Amino acid sequence: MAGHKKQHIIPQHYIKGFSKERDDPKISTGNKIIYFHNVKTEKRHKSAIKNISYGNYFYGKDEFYKVNNLNDENSDEDSLGCKSLEDVLNRFETQHNDLLDHIIDYKNLALTLEEMYSLYYFLILLKIRTKSAREHAVKSTKTICESVGQMYLDKNDHHMTLELKQHQIVGTHAEFMQTLLGSIDENLHLIVDLSAVLLMNDTETNFITSDNPVIFYNYIAPNYPKYKITTALACSGFMMFCPITEKLSILLYDKDLYHVHKHSQTTVQVKEKSDIDSINKLQVLNCNEEIYCYDESEIDYIKNLRSRVEKCIKEPKVTFTKLNKKYKHPDAIGDEVYSSQCIEPYYKIRLSFLKFNEESIKIYKKIDEYKNKNNIPPTLFRQELRDALSFKA
Repeated sequence: MAGHKKQHIIPQHYIKGFSKERDDPKISTGNKIIYFHNVKTEKRHKSAIKNISYGNYFYGKDEFYKVNNLNDENSDEDSLGCKSLEDVLNRFETQHNDLLDHIIDYKNLALTLEEMYSLYYFLILLKIRTKSAREHAVKSTKTICESVGQMYLDKNDHHMTLELKQHQIVGTHAEFMQTLLGSIDENLHLIVDLSAVLLMNDTETNFITSDNPVIFYNYIAPNYPKYKITTALACSGFMMFCPITEKLSILLYDKDLYHVHKHSQTTVQVKEKSDIDSINKLQVLNCNEEIYCYDESEIDYIKNLRSRVEKCIKEPKVTFTKLNKKYKHPDAIGDEVYSSQCIEPYYKIRLSFLKFNEESIKIYKKIDEYKNKNNIPPTLFRQELRDALSFKA
């Protein structure tokens, strides 16, 4: 990887889905043209895919970092030893490129079990490899470490301030990615219970994407007190959006809490421009710096969307809240229990094809009310709601 200075943060095979030259076999993926808007410089651009969304040695250099190729059953550990992180990512990208091409060609999610797991892996990997994910991890971990460490120092009468630097928190991005790659398999079960549909855009307005393309969302977040977590993978009401072309987007959603009006077992035809606008606003709101689109004429549309969500655009912040002593967490040490949460930008969207399951929302509210009354950290997980629904049935 020392020879690969330009390391792509968002894989080229993904961005290819938004290029007019996507299906031209004469043009290589890296040379296909994409249009994009930089929200920091307010400039519009046209570029070959190979020249966007990359960082110089973003994942490190071979001589400084290597990752064991543990998943390659055909490898000889003695002869191959280790492979660079970028080599591992490239192997996944080849697999995921074939999967996305299949979905785009057939325009449905009628996939085998193995293909579905590959899709889940692709979505989580696409989420965690971004600059936004690293910044989120650094900010969250630093706040928690400094808060806990400072409380320890204060209790022991050490009148000093604890300061931690970024490299002390999560290490290099390569080390951070190795940790996250190792955790995907462990956490994949948290989303395999979600229903998956392909949103088919039947309007004249195209889907857009960004340098933070996988959006975690929850319809019921605004009802929550300030320290409730709603976009963790296992939360009740959790959903995930990921556009893959200007006319197709993947949606994973909590089938116990939501009802989606489907046109086939795995597809939803979206006919309302307002639905496309809502989904696109999430891209505008959550992007790190760049928003990608199919046609240059869409950049004015992107700027208009950004002006409409401007009041919601805020830097994510991490809170560290002391919970009521009446609640005794089984893992608590001493009498104090704290809850941390990263508060991210939020915009209330409306989707005409998605509604609450009224029976489930009634049970949800009862559990939520009980947790609030008894000062229990109120994050409600899908399994909790599922168990309650089963008990009621």
